[in-house]
Amino acid sequence: MGMVTDPGYEPVIGLEIHAQLRTRTKLFCGCLADFGAAPNTRLCPVCMGLPGALPTLNRQAVALAVRAALGLGCRIGARSVFTRKHYFYPDLPKGYQITQGDFPLGTDGTVHLAAGMDSSVLERVIRVERLHLEEDTGKSVHHAEYGLVDLNRAGIPLIEIVTLPDLRSSQEASDCLGEIRNVLMRLEVCDGNMEEGSLRCDVNISVRKSSGELGSRVEVKNLNSFRFIRRAIGYEQARQAEILRSGGQVQPETRGWNEREGKTYTLRSKVSSNDYRMVDEPDLLPLDLSRDWVRKQQAQLPELPYQTRKRYASLGLSRDMVITLHSQKWLMDLFDEVMELGLEPSGIANFLATEVLRDAGQGAPIRAWQVGELMGLVAEGTISGKQMKELYGWVKSTDESPRQVAVERGLRCVADESTVFLVCERVVTSNAQMVHKYRQGKKGLMGYFMAEVMKQTQGSADPRVATAILQRMLEEEQV
Repeated sequence: MGMVTDPGYEPVIGLEIHAQLRTRTKLFCGCLADFGAAPNTRLCPVCMGLPGALPTLNRQAVALAVRAALGLGCRIGARSVFTRKHYFYPDLPKGYQITQGDFPLGTDGTVHLAAGMDSSVLERVIRVERLHLEEDTGKSVHHAEYGLVDLNRAGIPLIEIVTLPDLRSSQEASDCLGEIRNVLMRLEVCDGNMEEGSLRCDVNISVRKSSGELGSRVEVKNLNSFRFIRRAIGYEQARQAEILRSGGQVQPETRGWNEREGKTYTLRSKVSSNDYRMVDEPDLLPLDLSRDWVRKQQAQLPELPYQTRKRYASLGLSRDMVITLHSQKWLMDLFDEVMELGLEPSGIANFLATEVLRDAGQGAPIRAWQVGELMGLVAEGTISGKQMKELYGWVKSTDESPRQVAVERGLRCVADESTVFLVCERVVTSNAQMVHKYRQGKKGLMGYFMAEVMKQTQGSADPRVATAILQRMLEEEQV
């Protein structure tokens, strides 16, 4: 559509995130909750909504939902109530969805969102209004002349996480979803697989004049990638701003996202809660959770992503490095394991981020003890930094000892001053013009001379020895 957003209009964004819980069976029956089965093969009278079939609540789903709510800082309600939400759609076999209405499982939570790279603040807080349990619907498959329904997903256990409209850009919304996804995966509550539908997001967006009253809210449904979220919000922000600029009114409605055309489209007009005829589920008792049980769940929580970021920052690591290490769980685990060996944090982080991360697939290509040996060889002056990279290439994806391989391959750092002196002397005398520039004040050329020394020694010169000799040679004849 090629719209240009009016800078006078500010987007106001909230998210509704649906996350599938990692249970073996569905929320109210014993059907398997696995992905990829043949259509309509994971069904029973309960999830098909047949007359007389009664739901039985999945205990594991409750435990995982509480764990997620606690991980997002929610207050756990002493009593939560299941509700029937009525609407008609072909993939909703009962004609209603069992969810939680006025009494959800968790309320008043927080998402500790890592601030953007251009910010001096490590994080800011986005408020979570509520987290509740509900069952998924089936799936409609549309063809040109007909439609099909697969009910395998009907009854799959979900949590819905609703944020308040605290987000102010498409990137911030994408980052917020990413942080929630990280929390749920850290807690092992959800696998976070957006391609398989384990994590889906609806976006509520309105625009307003900066700091003015909230505008009419439009909901964009079922976005299952970070890119789709950013593009859909950007389009909708521009569309609404253009309507307001031309004197029109934004209509509250539910819209879909067409990725191929790069635009949203109308699905239906916005309905109110009254349209759903919400009533308490008569076949399920209210969910009463003891305070002691909730406290035990709280005590079992692992370190959360924002807590990891704070811990890494306290080690003196840069913002960029903190966020890089935080990007993958295996990378964090490897960093923490190497740290237990007593090595210097920034050196470990730089090696993992520059060398190890680019070789990784789904996990670490090297073990913590191997990293410790590599860095120990450099620290004691046995090999140079360049040789460490070469040695890493030999031992990665193996169980071999870097120290033993260094001996077998004859790797050693040349620290003998007389040997390094001759190389430095040769480099300085053959680069008179560069020496002159250095002595005229271009001290950054030290890197050039060091590179030449390393090239002529095939990376084996001790950098500390070479640097000291070069500095003496380059400074001694100055007037």
